[in-house]
Amino acid sequence: EKEEEDLLPVVNRRKLPAEKTKGNHQLRAPQGPPTHLIVLAHGVYGYGSDMWYFAYLFEKAKCPIYHVLSATSYEGRTRDGVDLCGGLLAEEVQKCVSEIKTLKKVSFIGHSLGGLVCRYAIGVLMKDGFFQKVQPEHFVSFASPHLGVRRLAS
Repeated sequence: EKEEEDLLPVVNRRKLPAEKTKGNHQLRAPQGPPTHLIVLAHGVYGYGSDMWYFAYLFEKAKCPIYHVLSATSYEGRTRDGVDLCGGLLAEEVQKCVSEIKTLKKVSFIGHSLGGLVCRYAIGVLMKDGFFQKVQPEHFVSFASPHLGVRRLAS
């Protein structure tokens, strides 16, 4: 029970070191270089740092050999459309994988609009043959309007 509490601490974001709130977090186990890319995608009007807590939880849980990429490529562009944001995210993922040659798996976690952006990026990556060299593992979205919205705010 104590261990579960430690995984979900109440953390004041302002007290975290600056590197905890930036876009990339490399979480390495002593076994070697990272092999699994975790892509975190923020929602509408969001920033890569919005997903800092997920990166923190991966680190706190001592997950093995992950590289966490908190997307920054479409910051400030969420009103430009899912297709533009998804294309930018796909480019960001491809760049990350080309820079870290040991990455062999990829998972996506998207919040709100970030879930839709991930879905679009996955389609772009699939079309580009990305998944022939990097194995897709998980796609998780939460609070994402996959079926649209009933009405637009006035």
